[in-house]
Amino acid sequence: MIFFLRDDSAFVTILIRESGTMPILRQIERFLRETNMPRTRFGRLAAGDPRLVDDLRNGREPRAALRTRIEHFMNKYWESHL
Repeated sequence: MIFFLRDDSAFVTILIRESGTMPILRQIERFLRETNMPRTRFGRLAAGDPRLVDDLRNGREPRAALRTRIEHFMNKYWESHL
């Protein structure tokens, strides 16, 4: 899977190959930092679960389908905010 990140300092779009190379929680934490999105809003928009980020921080392991939904949400968010 490929998704887009924005470098805050230069507003440069970076493509990163993300198929298992970075844990999903790390991807989410980076996304939250770069977008200043509250964790509950992210969970609600990405998966319909406002406790998602807290659960992941406490050790929850998402199944493949949920991981795909989360990555899809982040990709679409960046595409619409470039």
